Amino acid sequence: MRWSQSLEAIGVTNGDLKSAAFNELRSICGDPRNPQSYWVGDQWSIRYCDGKTITLLAGGKEAGYQDGTGQNARFNGVNGIVCPQNGDKLFVTDCDNNRIRMVDTKTGEVKTVAGNGREESNDGIGLAAGIECPRQVVFYRSPTAKPDSVLFFTSFDAGVRRFDIESGAVSTLKLKSSALVDPWGIDCTPTGHLIVSCITTHSIYLIDPTNGEVELLAGLGQNEKGEFADEPALQARFNEPMDFVVLDTEHCIYVTDQMNNRIRRVTLPAHLFAVSSGGKQSGSASGSATHAICEERARAAEVAYTAELTGLQNRLHKTQNQLQSSVAALAEVTSILTAELKDINSRCAALQTEAARSAQHNQMV
Repeated sequence: MRWSQSLEAIGVTNGDLKSAAFNELRSICGDPRNPQSYWVGDQWSIRYCDGKTITLLAGGKEAGYQDGTGQNARFNGVNGIVCPQNGDKLFVTDCDNNRIRMVDTKTGEVKTVAGNGREESNDGIGLAAGIECPRQVVFYRSPTAKPDSVLFFTSFDAGVRRFDIESGAVSTLKLKSSALVDPWGIDCTPTGHLIVSCITTHSIYLIDPTNGEVELLAGLGQNEKGEFADEPALQARFNEPMDFVVLDTEHCIYVTDQMNNRIRRVTLPAHLFAVSSGGKQSGSASGSATHAICEERARAAEVAYTAELTGLQNRLHKTQNQLQSSVAALAEVTSILTAELKDINSRCAALQTEAARSAQHNQMV
């Protein structure tokens, strides 16, 4: 999916919250220094909202590629934005420029940190690396990883890529499955597992970046027409799941299901959030993640089966009660109608007798 190259913006206006206008708004990133503030990225600019007003941080009203400060910088298709814990900079996936850009949140200075601008996917260092249409991006987190040092991002034709901020190295994550087709959204759990959505297979996958294992997490995992169905995870149907956010406290993700025009909630296996107070993943090592997922899904399936069986039993009991009530009511109605019919027959007989007497009397007269 590419961005429009038109230089006519639908609306790029700063100001208060009611008067501000955006052009193909796709990215949002909270300011860790102020919970009421956030950055947003539309097609060609990065802007800041302090809860009252929208102001320009970098970029402008037209497409282009240019490192610089504030409105002198140029973007062409801002897809994803992430911010480190100190909030001093942003990392931006600039899709149609095929680059990763870094933005100083104080000065608005924009600097390209990775990508040569060509439509290729070659591993390399910094500006020598090939990055074709980077999409969503996330800071990697795990019990052992150095905070805010590594980015993972999805790419048009190369699946999942890794960017080491300190060294500038860009590499392609080697996966043990070819299931990831057209990946878009990406996020990370506290245990260091990546979650990736694919808009062609309409599915969501779990990836262990330490060994390249891929698990289907939700959806069918097949390249077919998207649909909608709220079901247990592996029976659910999506239609181009684009982006999502991991909620640690709820052990779930909320997914933007684009073509279904819905926000979906997917419950995740509990072990993906099982980090001890000492900073290490509790339980077995990452190599047993597949087994843990299977156990979790088996328990979820058992719960779902039990709930469904209980529901069917309740429906059957309710139907039986309704049928018994209907039979009783029908018997009562039948009794009333039978008595009414008997009374009618009796009255008819009386009328016939009276008519015969009247006829006899008339003959005698």
